[in-house]
Amino acid sequence: MDDDDWMIENDPRPPLLPGWKHRVADYLSLAHPSASYWYDFSDDWRHTVTLEDVLPPAPGKKYPRCTAGERAGPPDDCGGAWGYAELLEVLADPSHHEHASSHRWASSIKGIKGKFDPEAFDEQQVKFDNPARRLKNLLEHVNSD
Repeated sequence: MDDDDWMIENDPRPPLLPGWKHRVADYLSLAHPSASYWYDFSDDWRHTVTLEDVLPPAPGKKYPRCTAGERAGPPDDCGGAWGYAELLEVLADPSHHEHASSHRWASSIKGIKGKFDPEAFDEQQVKFDNPARRLKNLLEHVNSD
């Protein structure tokens, strides 16, 4: 997103930085290990990304790569942190009247065969987006309107 699309006069927040123009490595270092990340402006997900360590490359490994994590990512458009908290309550309560339909919905959004498990995490399933491809797709979308 262009920052101009989201600018509010006298906005105290730092400017938005489009991912296709900026590399994470330019902002995170062991001396400055944290950055804020704002995702899905309608659901208002706010994250703090923390660099914990820099390891030497391992022979035969493809980079970037995920080495660990916790829990599944929330389904898209679940209502942000508050909506996801409500979804987790429903999924944890088999007697809740929306339990089965919520599992079906969350599983279909995440493309999962079987039930969505909010506790599951598989680092092998983490995919890194190519920023050049993202920019190309964005430009194709903008030019087609």
